[in-house]
Amino acid sequence: MRWFYRSAAVAACVIAAIFCGCGFKNGGIEIGPVSFTLPVSAGVFDASAFPQASALPFAMGTLEQDLCALPTEDDLTDAFRMAGEIDLSSIVELSRVQLNKTMLTATSGDFSTVKAVQVYFVPKNGSIFNTVNLGGAFSLTGFGDTIEIEPPDDVDLLELIQENDALIGEDCPKLLIHVAGSAPDEAIQWNAEIDVDAYAMLGIF
Repeated sequence: MRWFYRSAAVAACVIAAIFCGCGFKNGGIEIGPVSFTLPVSAGVFDASAFPQASALPFAMGTLEQDLCALPTEDDLTDAFRMAGEIDLSSIVELSRVQLNKTMLTATSGDFSTVKAVQVYFVPKNGSIFNTVNLGGAFSLTGFGDTIEIEPPDDVDLLELIQENDALIGEDCPKLLIHVAGSAPDEAIQWNAEIDVDAYAMLGIF
């Protein structure tokens, strides 16, 4: 009888994979993508990011923002299950979470003085060797309320989180944001979200 229920569960997995999309990876069945958006950080951007900007119309600035609210692997798994249309909560394990874009949204003010931006993820031990390029964007006329940043290559957010969690230390990882433009007259409050495509492997775990 136990064999029957196990076989039925596997059959249900295969049927679900047919309906929600599937592929084969490392001998298993991978379903996805399931797309969703998650908040990751918030902060303030002001003239202090441009220490040398007082006499220059165009300058480079840098902003570091802690990512203490970076989603955990469990958070990503829960988001995957809530976003999907089929309940596979007992038989799904995330395999990869592809970063599509990072979105910076101004909640007070705008990014009109910003001409270019480049974003990096810095793991919690601060090592430059593990820093990940999350992409950049530029506009000769400046941005509005939102800056959309696409990664240069495939960035697996799941792998990034797992590697960060394996590092020694209790400090938080960071977003490192390099900005080109001019210092804003008033502080800009912003938040950051990530748009991802998640995939999972079917099996009995």
